[in-house]
Amino acid sequence: MTAHESAWALVERGQRGDTDALAELYLMYRPYVLRYFRYRVRSPQLVEDLAADVWLRVLRRLDSFHDDRGADFGAVLSTIARNLLTDHVKSACAQRDTLADDEWIGDILPVAPSAEDVALNDVAVIVGNFDWSGLTLHQRQAVVLRVFYGLTPGDAAKVLGLGSPQSVTQLRRRGLAQLRKQLS
Repeated sequence: MTAHESAWALVERGQRGDTDALAELYLMYRPYVLRYFRYRVRSPQLVEDLAADVWLRVLRRLDSFHDDRGADFGAVLSTIARNLLTDHVKSACAQRDTLADDEWIGDILPVAPSAEDVALNDVAVIVGNFDWSGLTLHQRQAVVLRVFYGLTPGDAAKVLGLGSPQSVTQLRRRGLAQLRKQLS
């Protein structure tokens, strides 16, 4: 199953009420949504806010998504992100008369990607080449939250709804061990 097919399978499971599928879809595409805004928006807070709005729109319109056009689900997310950014710019332009010039457009000017963004892009490509199917959902989530997002075990445990940071540490260790086997 390709990443394209698995994303749509997760969407379909989410439409049937499977919250684990939605969580997996979020973890799969969150880096791409964030990267889309990071290359177009200067303010890290605005990046986070716009990315959160993308996922809110996905949840609100979940039943309307179908793989009938053969598009990658990432393309759907890109369209939503582009529309959100356009709406934000229009809103900022409407407020232009009350704000200083650099204040209203300053957060929206394109910025060159930082070395960190380039490295994160490389990591995303590498991660996409792993076969994650040998890991449980919680192992995948623990690896992504701890290794790629840098959350502490305690914070990752809260996100995953697990009782203790030690359980996240164990899940991460087992997940990484499974991924290491692929590299051998």
